[in-house]
Amino acid sequence: MLEVAVKIGFMAEPSLLCVNCFKPPPEGRAKWQSCVRCAKLKLPATYYCSAECQEAHWPKHQQYHKAQRLKAARCVPAMEHERPFADEMTRHAEQTGGECEKAVAQAMTFMAQGNLHGATKAWRKVIETWPGNSVLPLAYDKLATTLYRSCRYEEAAQCNLNAMELHEEDTEAWAKAAANACVTLLADDLQVRMPEWWNDDGLKALTARIVAVAPDYPNVHMVRASALSGLYPSGSFQDHLIPGPRTAPELKEAAAWFRRAAKSGPSGTNLEEVASACDCRVDGMLAEAAEALEAAESEAAATRMAAEDKANAAAEELLAEEEKEKEKTQTQTQRAAGATVSKTKQGKGKKKGKR
Repeated sequence: MLEVAVKIGFMAEPSLLCVNCFKPPPEGRAKWQSCVRCAKLKLPATYYCSAECQEAHWPKHQQYHKAQRLKAARCVPAMEHERPFADEMTRHAEQTGGECEKAVAQAMTFMAQGNLHGATKAWRKVIETWPGNSVLPLAYDKLATTLYRSCRYEEAAQCNLNAMELHEEDTEAWAKAAANACVTLLADDLQVRMPEWWNDDGLKALTARIVAVAPDYPNVHMVRASALSGLYPSGSFQDHLIPGPRTAPELKEAAAWFRRAAKSGPSGTNLEEVASACDCRVDGMLAEAAEALEAAESEAAATRMAAEDKANAAAEELLAEEEKEKEKTQTQTQRAAGATVSKTKQGKGKKKGKR
């Protein structure tokens, strides 16, 4: 675990970069100055390397604050499902008395309370303090969740990728981390280093693996459908990579996964529309194939008729030539026979004269 943590350590804290120019803190300095308003709103800290960068980024960051105020009412109830796990982790920490267990319990409690700022700081502390602990994959998973709910998609995507690296491949936890990473990377135009599998064929191959081990996870349904169809309901798939041509079976399977995602997710109506769009595309492809087949059959029939006409004409021409040759032979035979009769008569006349 420690070796893996060291391996991905270079991308463990993308949130410490200047959010405007992505400049890291200088050596010897833990972080840049943070946005005061983010702290007041209990949002994950946003860092700026200078007043100039903060001023340049303010129009975009101001919209982020507004979006958070609108989202707050929806996010807090959504975190209530974390409470049972938080209570379980608290009891476990009390029994073991371990500092790491206590930190994890505190982070989970913040999540259950809807305190995104507190949860983010707590999970970062776990990652920084216990980098070789077996809880590290969970810490990255949960940090990604708090960052995503805070609309910090670049950082959330990176944490999901970190968790994906730490989890054992082809396990349910690995599949969920991979699906979460794909959802984030597909939904927004992020300025992060894309993984090597981030291409059309790579996504189809990856989602085939994750759907095999976590078929009931809603985000798995979404990314599998998106990979097969080349579509993403909440964003523009084309902005991230150019999908190649799709076959009718791929689109039919994509429609099925979109409908399954509609039953398990909150955007059912939109997903049903996307599924219907896939079905319509399949119908169009089948209609085009039928038209092409009919055209090919018509062309083949016309070619056959032309070939038959040509063959018949050639046969008639051959018969005519044979008939001419036959008539010519007959004429020659008749002429030869006439010449023979004439010679015979001449021979008889000569014999009579000698008598």
